[in-house]
Amino acid sequence: WYQRRVRGLSLKKRASSIHHGNKTMRLFQDVFNSLDATQIAEEDPRFIALLTRYVQTGALWDIQKDDGGGTGCLEQLVNFSCGELLTQLQRFNTKMAFLDKLVSGIAKGSLLEQSLREAGPEVPEDSLTHVEPALLECSKVSVRINSKINEVFKHLSRSIQVSEECLINDTKTFEAKEEGLRGGKIHLSVDPRRGSICFGKSGTLYYHEQIKRLEKNYKDPHKMTIIFMDKRKREIVFDDTRTREQFFQTVSQIKHIHKSDKDVKSVSVFCCTWNMGEVEPVNDIIRLFDDTGEHISGFSIQGKGPHDIYAIGSQEANITEKDWVNLIKRALAHRHHGVNYNVVGSQTLQGIRIVVLVKSEHINKISNPEYSIVKTGVGGMVGNKGAVAISFCFGSTNMAFVSCHLAARAERKLKRNQMYHHISRNLNLGKKSKFSSFDLPLRFDHVFWMGDLNYRLDCEYGEVSELIKAKDYGTLLKYDQLKSQQTNGNVFYDFKEGEIQFPPSYRYERNSRDSYVYIKYKTTGNVYNVPSYCDRVLLHSLPQLKQTQTGYFCNLHYKASDHAPVIATYQVSTRLQYVSKNNDTESENDDQSLKIRFPILQAKIKSNSPDRFCVKFFSYLLEGTPTSKPAPCVRAVYDDDLNNFPVQHSLSKCEVSCWSAAYIPELEPILPNREYISNNYIFIQVVSDGSEDCYGQGILTMHDIAKTDVVQTFSILLRLQDEVCGELRGRVCLSRNPLNETKTLFSDQLINPDWTSNMQAGTRGLPSPGGVSSGSSSSSRNEYLEHQQTQHFYNHGFSQS
Repeated sequence: WYQRRVRGLSLKKRASSIHHGNKTMRLFQDVFNSLDATQIAEEDPRFIALLTRYVQTGALWDIQKDDGGGTGCLEQLVNFSCGELLTQLQRFNTKMAFLDKLVSGIAKGSLLEQSLREAGPEVPEDSLTHVEPALLECSKVSVRINSKINEVFKHLSRSIQVSEECLINDTKTFEAKEEGLRGGKIHLSVDPRRGSICFGKSGTLYYHEQIKRLEKNYKDPHKMTIIFMDKRKREIVFDDTRTREQFFQTVSQIKHIHKSDKDVKSVSVFCCTWNMGEVEPVNDIIRLFDDTGEHISGFSIQGKGPHDIYAIGSQEANITEKDWVNLIKRALAHRHHGVNYNVVGSQTLQGIRIVVLVKSEHINKISNPEYSIVKTGVGGMVGNKGAVAISFCFGSTNMAFVSCHLAARAERKLKRNQMYHHISRNLNLGKKSKFSSFDLPLRFDHVFWMGDLNYRLDCEYGEVSELIKAKDYGTLLKYDQLKSQQTNGNVFYDFKEGEIQFPPSYRYERNSRDSYVYIKYKTTGNVYNVPSYCDRVLLHSLPQLKQTQTGYFCNLHYKASDHAPVIATYQVSTRLQYVSKNNDTESENDDQSLKIRFPILQAKIKSNSPDRFCVKFFSYLLEGTPTSKPAPCVRAVYDDDLNNFPVQHSLSKCEVSCWSAAYIPELEPILPNREYISNNYIFIQVVSDGSEDCYGQGILTMHDIAKTDVVQTFSILLRLQDEVCGELRGRVCLSRNPLNETKTLFSDQLINPDWTSNMQAGTRGLPSPGGVSSGSSSSSRNEYLEHQQTQHFYNHGFSQS
């Protein structure tokens, strides 16, 4: 058997060697044909002939040598080329030795110079000084060629070396179906070392540099699209999410190993909102993209460097979408010479518009673009007010950009709040993912919200004017409606806004930036407008993602509108795609028994519902949506060790729903790797057992939890439509060892149980069996024992685990 095994491996090695050798020869010939060898061919046609023969046959012999690669034929070619140089050097040395004897003897300098002039053509005076540098350069070139070719051959010999370990462990095969093809499943063979993917029986081979990107289908968790550099696509459907993720990780590992995909840890983002006042813009908007200058009021630490992403939101625009996009592209090309930008997308709703562009070097990272509009005008049918939005994935980071125009007039702040909530609920972004039931800010890693929000200053015109003249913007903001509404938790919950160090952006006198216009004359009556910060840019990011605001300012260069453009710049971190550093699936770090376990969960929910609550878990870590059993009981207060966190005032009188480990499913990650888990989140919903209605949403970050096996306590706020509606507390751990069996904890209660003595007066839970005797049905007895175990757990804690 061993001899047959070795013989089989030898045959595989020979076949693979021939296959890869032929591929390598084609590569050599393609590169050789792309080079211009005209000058060398004229000077030394014999060298070109020998080099052509080497490319056709000699290189293959070098690669397939039995000792794992070498440069035998190449060395012969180089040695042959050096032969003439050595001959000339020997002749030169002979001449110089004879000359040395002559000069040191009787020859005079003047006679020697005359003899040289008579002997041949004129020789430059510094010819001798050029010899040594030329020889030194020859030596350097020779060493460089030798080093490079050895490195190339070592790489090639490694890539075609097919040992038993390589055949068994390296190449990974996946079963899947391909969309648009009839028949059964195909086999996808992925070889990380060679950087290749082989498709099915046809044996079509693709290399890592041919793959543009992989797109996960968030509507179907089993589907993935492979997009190639030539814009071809192949849609693959796997049996389950776990297999899809393993394939995705393996291909990502290929691009990581072969350096065909660079990691981008953070990106700079430029967001601009501009109410254009229904005036057609000038042909030159280059100054719109300035970060510094006399026309910039505010702060900026970014400098003049080009940003990675530009998002321009506009309201009351009086220019077609096509012309506006072309105007932006021309301005960026002029503003940043040599830096190209691609349009990710644009969306328009009457005068409301958004355009997003990204550096060309990042365009391969953009996937899954989505677009949406929401009308909030009269009856929700008119588009003079509303929002437009674009979302996409930047690598593994989900981003959304929103441009909106809300209701005007100072007295309509509640109407503006309603419009914001209506837009947030109805923007059809991220609806295809498993997080579609979550609020908009929780569906994306970063949400950039900009627009003419129209929130005003609740202050008299005279006082506002004095504060603007004194540049006392901090006092002005005490009267800002948006700040007060955010503080009260009515809108833009958990959105961040930079420090405002510029004057109000509205309402300027048109064609001037020196004065504001207080009265707006209309046929229906005069409107009094106090200068206000109507135009704003806000950012919401998920926990664990860093963001730095590098600028927040208004641009006073463009004066045709009564609004000044407001710009915010950011440096935001991205979620790097986890890539396994090795293939060791037997290691502790990739243990299949690694699970996320919750010994206990307790929640306070603002609700009058008589239904019991369940906890649902959502994450890209998980396959499906695991759900707990209904809470078996409700208590008045938290357990002692969970009562250390401050309680929200509005929740102080709410009851506590409780779940023990027996009621909570163990969460099994699709990739049981701590580093992979630490880069993800678990999204949690508390829902009604009877109707599945959601009563609260929250996020549990896994960064610290994944680092250790220790059980950790946590507390997260639950919110719904920007309102705090509850909180969830508990303990969690990521470990291989299961939690202690309940029988060992409650074995003393399994003997002669008292049906009534252990029921606590302050606890609402499973109904008491009342007069049911010990001879009642086994289901009733089991239900009672389960309840008793839960009560013991809440009374004595979980210290034993």
